[in-house]
Amino acid sequence: MTAFLNRLSVGVRILLGFAIVLALLLTVALLSYRDSAFIGRQLGIYQDTSSRTLLISEVDSNVNRLRRNVYLFSSTASDQYATLVQTILGQLKTDLNTLLSHAQDNNNRQDTQRLLDLVVSYETQFGQLQTLIKARDKASMGGDGLTVVGPRALGLLSSMVDKAAANGDFQTAVAVARAEEALMMARVAAATFMSKPSAELVTKTKDYITLFVQRSTQIRETLTDASLRDQALAAEKEARTYQAAFDVLSKAAFDAETLVMGPMARDANAFGELARQIKDTQNSGLATLREQIQASVAEVKTMGSVVSAVAVLLALLAAFVIARSLTQPIRRLTQAMEAISRGEARFTVEGTQDGGELGTMARGLDALRGTVADAFRLNQMVDILPTAVMLCDPEMKISYLNEATRDIFRAMNHPRVSNPDAVIGQKVTHFHANPEFVDKILTQTDKLPYRGKFSMGGVTIENEVKAIRDRRGQVIGTMLAWKDVTEYVRLSEDFEGTVKAVVGVVGAAATELQASSRAMAETSDQTGERSTAVAAAAEQAAVNVQTVASATEELSASITEISRQVQESARIASDAVVEARRTDEMVQGLADAAQRIGEVVSLITDIASQTNLLALNATIEAARAGEMGKGFAVVAGEVKTLANQTARATDEIGTQIAGIQTETRRAVDAIQSIGGTISRINQITSGIAAAVEEQGAATREIARNVEQASQGTTEVTTSIQIVNEGAQETRHSAQQVEGAAAELAQQAGELGMRVEEFLRKMRQ
Repeated sequence: MTAFLNRLSVGVRILLGFAIVLALLLTVALLSYRDSAFIGRQLGIYQDTSSRTLLISEVDSNVNRLRRNVYLFSSTASDQYATLVQTILGQLKTDLNTLLSHAQDNNNRQDTQRLLDLVVSYETQFGQLQTLIKARDKASMGGDGLTVVGPRALGLLSSMVDKAAANGDFQTAVAVARAEEALMMARVAAATFMSKPSAELVTKTKDYITLFVQRSTQIRETLTDASLRDQALAAEKEARTYQAAFDVLSKAAFDAETLVMGPMARDANAFGELARQIKDTQNSGLATLREQIQASVAEVKTMGSVVSAVAVLLALLAAFVIARSLTQPIRRLTQAMEAISRGEARFTVEGTQDGGELGTMARGLDALRGTVADAFRLNQMVDILPTAVMLCDPEMKISYLNEATRDIFRAMNHPRVSNPDAVIGQKVTHFHANPEFVDKILTQTDKLPYRGKFSMGGVTIENEVKAIRDRRGQVIGTMLAWKDVTEYVRLSEDFEGTVKAVVGVVGAAATELQASSRAMAETSDQTGERSTAVAAAAEQAAVNVQTVASATEELSASITEISRQVQESARIASDAVVEARRTDEMVQGLADAAQRIGEVVSLITDIASQTNLLALNATIEAARAGEMGKGFAVVAGEVKTLANQTARATDEIGTQIAGIQTETRRAVDAIQSIGGTISRINQITSGIAAAVEEQGAATREIARNVEQASQGTTEVTTSIQIVNEGAQETRHSAQQVEGAAAELAQQAGELGMRVEEFLRKMRQ
């Protein structure tokens, strides 16, 4: 499994992990949806049944309200209660029709229809009750009702009492008063009946009315006054009307009470009982359904817990396997990077055969391992280069010294630079004799590079200053390349003294040679004029020739020494040219290697950036995944941390490589400049060697001529003829010697000029 994952890229592995988690989530979601749909259907049934139960409870409550308002209406005959009764009846019919339309089964539908029939019957009975109440009210308060007829009859009786009393017929007045009393008692009984109907009150009311009629009849039969008799007859008639109205009222009241307490009460009781039965049935169904829902919920919880646990275990297993396939290679790469950062390179990077980004990183890290090893070697090479290198920041503070620079500081007899480590961090102007000049050179970077020479602490330094720029061309510091030319200066001074001495010797020898040649010419003339003094002249000529021979030998020895010195200088210059070229090739190779290292570092930086981007995408996806993506968020965080570490390491390496490249290019330029200078020295030395060779040839010619002159003087003593011939030859040879001496003097002057030019260039 690990081998299979190692062939995949990081993105594919993370995608595979998310795919597994999403598949598990989808499985859990489908199961949850199925169970939720089932529970939802059961809850729908439960909700519908609950709604029906609540509605039937409301219907039962409305029936109770209906009965209460019917009782109040039957007692008060108020239209307010009649309106409430009609409203409640309408609401009951609406609710029952709703229940009927949502009936769950035939029994429920039949029971609901029965309730609706009871409501319709109750409504019909309420209509009958309204008719009875209207009849009762008419008998009570109509034109011939109790409340109208009773006061009217009492008025007649009161008038009769007053009139009889006025006429002095107190017996009639008392009889009328007794009749009035019976009528009043009838009215009291009728009023009591209206508030609380009963058969006893009906009988009592009728008895009082009958008593009133009897007493009124007796009074009418005994009266003689026609007006009183008419009034008595009218009162009797009113009493009979009152009795008829009371009969209607009592019948309507009894019928209304019988209707309310009889059929309407039975229907209401039947309605309430049936509603309670329906409600109990529905409550029982709700309890059963609630138990089923609870069992289903428990089953769903159990199944969901099991499925979720399995899904979590599978997700954890997949996360562990995928994370392990990522963390182990990353851990190995991290260990390899740490080893590389410590300068170790003698190890094998594992995972180079893997696919994906980690395999690419492993291969890139393996290449980086070799490159970093080369970089460390090159860094050490730069540190041990004989050229002294010093780096300064934009504030002109020294930030780096290689070993060659430290050696120069140690060699200087100066208290400010006796400790090279203490120099780092100080301004370069701190230990310079002319700080204003140094400040001007280092701050005017547009005029760099600068080359010059100075002496300090008994050491002569050849200094080259160049600006260090970043990728945007901004100056970020300066580099000072020093070369200790103290020995070169000493050698040039020694060489100058030696060459000048040789030139002086050659000039003196040439002067002496010219004098000798003129003396030879005079001797030849004298030999021709004074043949008698041949012996003396020959002896003198021998002496002169011996002198010339000695001078010639000295000149020859001097020229030989000059030739040897010039050849040695030419050989040294040739060797320096060869070494400079070889060093140029080595440093050029170093620059190429540094360039390749920079390219590799750029590649690794790109890889680190891509890894960082992948880690950022993984972190975003993990955040979207919520709790299920925490493991991937940790892995993404580790990948991002590794990418940041890789980026920082590669940036540091890139900075070091950039410094190596800059120093290498400057070393190449310096070595090429030195090679050119040495080549010019070689050319000058070759010219000097050629001139010295010509002078040697001339000297050898002089020696040969002197030898011939010596032979001639020897032969003079034996033959005057030979002396004469020798004198001629001597004159001729003297002319040649004079020409050679002039040429030697010219060559000596040329040699002096060449030496002056050579030394001037050496000092530059």
